Amino acid sequence: MKTTPNLILATLAGLALATSPATSTTLFFDDFGGSSGTNLNGTPPPTTTGGETWTAGTTYKADGSFGTARSTATLSFTPVDGFVYTLEASIGSLASTNNNWLGFGFAYGESTLNSSNSRFISNNVNPAPTTIGDGSVTGVAWMFARGSGATQANEAYLGSDPTVSSGNSGIADGGPWSAAGTTFGGNLDMRIVLDTTGGTGNWTATWFADTGSGFVEVRGEETLLTETINSVGFAVTDLGSGQINSFSLTQVPEPSTALLGGIGLLALFRRRR
Repeated sequence: MKTTPNLILATLAGLALATSPATSTTLFFDDFGGSSGTNLNGTPPPTTTGGETWTAGTTYKADGSFGTARSTATLSFTPVDGFVYTLEASIGSLASTNNNWLGFGFAYGESTLNSSNSRFISNNVNPAPTTIGDGSVTGVAWMFARGSGATQANEAYLGSDPTVSSGNSGIADGGPWSAAGTTFGGNLDMRIVLDTTGGTGNWTATWFADTGSGFVEVRGEETLLTETINSVGFAVTDLGSGQINSFSLTQVPEPSTALLGGIGLLALFRRRR
């Protein structure tokens, strides 16, 4: 069959699809433009793909401020194979006493309670129960920053460890990433990249922080101890005060996804010739 101009154009379009970069999709974004007199719990982010709302303890307010408590603020989210997810938060004015901290990352469980179990450090059997209000939220791939005045290191955790049936499962396999909170005065950005393109059993996480000079890797790529994740967000333990300025989660499909689309289109054109 004679090759027509339309077929040539279609083939070129398929090749362009196969070689074009993957498109980033914003799943969540919140700049916390609400009121300090309104609880964050039950409010939706300005950008959400499924109508999710925050599940949070009463210490978290709609303007992103929070006070002294032990609790979490999370959005429901379950990652799947074949994507690179980037979770990012901008934090300001962390005021620490006794080296307390604000955590951030991927987790399992959601809770509205102020509880020691509701701060990514779960004392319950792993994985933590998912019932909202039971007080159990376990960190899976997460990190924390101590506020100004702290003397101990910040940490990045690979937990939760599925071999831990009780105790502080969420703090499994931690690594320090800064000498002390005073190095950034309580203001910084944090980022965790979750890569699921290796398929089930091969998910990895990489941790980054920006204390004013751009993001730097603070813990290299590690394979997750467990891939049981159903939420993203924050955990606080007894900080004097703090401010969450922004929060986002984006996803990018693995390059092979676009490539397969292009190959399939080309195959269709060939069958028509």
